[in-house]
Amino acid sequence: PPPPNEMSFNTVISALGDAAQPERAESVLSTMIDAGFTASPVTFTATIAAFAKQSRPADAARVLKRMLAARLQPDTWCFNAVLSAYANAADPEGARATLANFEARAAEECPNAAPDLVSYNTLMLACARGGRPAEAEAAFQKLLARGLVPNEVSYSTAISAHARAGNAAAAQGWLDKMTAAGIAPDAVAFNAACSAHARLGDAAAALRCVDAMRAAGVEPTASTHAILVNALVKAGQLDAASASLQALLVAGERLSAP
Repeated sequence: PPPPNEMSFNTVISALGDAAQPERAESVLSTMIDAGFTASPVTFTATIAAFAKQSRPADAARVLKRMLAARLQPDTWCFNAVLSAYANAADPEGARATLANFEARAAEECPNAAPDLVSYNTLMLACARGGRPAEAEAAFQKLLARGLVPNEVSYSTAISAHARAGNAAAAQGWLDKMTAAGIAPDAVAFNAACSAHARLGDAAAALRCVDAMRAAGVEPTASTHAILVNALVKAGQLDAASASLQALLVAGERLSAP
């Protein structure tokens, strides 16, 4: 058989990352280097991503340091992989520090690897998951200051940040901002706004949100239905929740957790 090459190692590392085996992925990286092969930024990034998928930012950051020690320059994709690790771990402080490091390196050492929209959206996600809606908004303002154009992910993440914090008015406000910016809200955005009302047990508002969703031509999803049932339960409307659930089952709707 032909000898392994860099692509062979990268393929195995990526597969191990998908299989939730980051330690084995890094072991393959070490084996590759010990065998005299040159690990590229792609190889290190695949290893970082393996840890990121398991919400292990400290290990992702450690592999990044190992990459820098090998005198390899990380690119945007690499830094975004580290950022995603902090977002998955709901660690806004770590994400913010990583992005600050990214910005500094882009300005001083890696002018061709500047933070992009994904970078700031990922910081927003870390803030949203960490229960820091004001910081998510600050990250949104920062991406604007960088001359980047927010997309549906940017707005949906801001909506979700406030929904998680139980601020339905702010979540609805960001949904309105999204529409005003000319970006049609998708099911993810509507569901995030609906979930804000559901968390407060405001079934009427959640139902109005779903009506607006349908009026916008967006089909309710399985999560939408689950959110509505949850809203009815929290509002104490158990008969309505039960009837709604039975109707959905009869209609063959697929249900999921909100």
